[in-house]
Amino acid sequence: MEIEFLKEIFLERNTLFSRLAIREYGVLKEIYIEENDNSPKVGEIYKGIVKNIVPAIKCAFVDIGYTKNCYLYMDKNFSNNIKTGQEIIVEVISEELGDKGAKVSTNFTIGGRYCVLGNFSKRIVFSKKILDKSFIYEMEQSLNIPKGISIVIRKNAEEKCINDINAEIKRLYCIYNNIINDSKHCIKPRLLLRNSNFYRSVEDEILLCDKCKIVVNDKDDYDYFNNLYYKNDNIDIIFHNESKNIFAYYGLEREILKATQSIVKLECGGYLVINKTEAMNVIDINSGANTDNNSINKTAYTTNLEAANEIVRQIKLRNLSGIIIIDFIDVKSRKLQNDIIEILRKGFLNDRSSVKILPFTQLNLVQIVRKRRGKSIYESIKEKYENSCVEGNRIKLSYMIFLIYNEIHSIIEEVSFNNVYIELNRVYMEGIRNNLDVLTEIAYKINGNIYINFTDINQYYTVKPLIFENDIRKEQYHKKLNQYILYKCI
Repeated sequence: MEIEFLKEIFLERNTLFSRLAIREYGVLKEIYIEENDNSPKVGEIYKGIVKNIVPAIKCAFVDIGYTKNCYLYMDKNFSNNIKTGQEIIVEVISEELGDKGAKVSTNFTIGGRYCVLGNFSKRIVFSKKILDKSFIYEMEQSLNIPKGISIVIRKNAEEKCINDINAEIKRLYCIYNNIINDSKHCIKPRLLLRNSNFYRSVEDEILLCDKCKIVVNDKDDYDYFNNLYYKNDNIDIIFHNESKNIFAYYGLEREILKATQSIVKLECGGYLVINKTEAMNVIDINSGANTDNNSINKTAYTTNLEAANEIVRQIKLRNLSGIIIIDFIDVKSRKLQNDIIEILRKGFLNDRSSVKILPFTQLNLVQIVRKRRGKSIYESIKEKYENSCVEGNRIKLSYMIFLIYNEIHSIIEEVSFNNVYIELNRVYMEGIRNNLDVLTEIAYKINGNIYINFTDINQYYTVKPLIFENDIRKEQYHKKLNQYILYKCI
């Protein structure tokens, strides 16, 4: 089947979550999920007040209007210029993680299509992908850069005339002045610019693609992209208005859940095992059922090469960062080592995060260091749980209820029912029994009863409408069992 668009970008906003997925040639490549909670997001710009300074760890803690103060690293040049109680403008560069507050920087940026405007020290910076020296010289001589402002020239600026780039600088500088003025006229810490990280991700992806489809369900997002790309015939912007949400409609929901599993099967019959520890991510390659080759070396060769390609996809898909250790299968050949490193190098060539790939060790291990850029899939939709029997990690209860509600919403558009059967893994039983309010919205949606069965078999969930009286009577009988909950709509 021919795929019409090289790249598909799906941006969905709902009450609880905002989600971005990127698919290339029909294969899911990247996922970003933000919970719509009361916490600062990467890319947002705030007015903050310095609460205290800790010289021993070279940091200050800044109040930007949330419960947790943010962490601001101070270099040796900056440490003498900041005082407790001082009002400053900061950009969030890393979200809250566990008990730690967000990380912020006094260097803030405002992104455009051709350039990025900021308040850092260098006057003009060019993307490393720009190699045309004549273009660089022309920009240096012709750009109208306001005093005290820095400009980063993006790769796609090469295709534009100087007037277009100067016009964008002027537009971004107006936004910059609005931020400065708003900060001066407000007393308390507050948000100055949302500066959506999702928008930046979409725009970065479009720069790398000739033909692209963007699907959104929010009118503001539709207007934003329509105004940005209305002259580009290679970009198709679609407003999604179906009963099914975007991710369910385009078959992305189960793929996202699969991205949280530790085992990833390879086409050759081998598989990856991906585990996260406190200090690092570890990926182990196993030959598994790959027994087509008579030679052990040939089996290792084919498995390792396919694994290398899949590892690149999984690291981007799960947004893994920090130290990543990969244990390949018995790689003795120098040529195979070089082939694997080359696959990894090419795979991360256009990665938006900074990536360093170290050569093989004597133990056949490869170490990748990837700069953190937003939350991983685990941090976005997984949580620790502890009940009377066991403890571990699971898909967040709030995310699971969100998925169930969406599926019921889709079914109810096709068939009318007032009772629903839901099957969930037993790890959710105690959490739901202790907080039945999470079922309220579902109950009101169907205006009826919810029968929940907790099992050890179902890893995620099953939803089945109870239409016939026999089905309802059967579940009314089963609810007497200990693993059942009946929630009635009042």
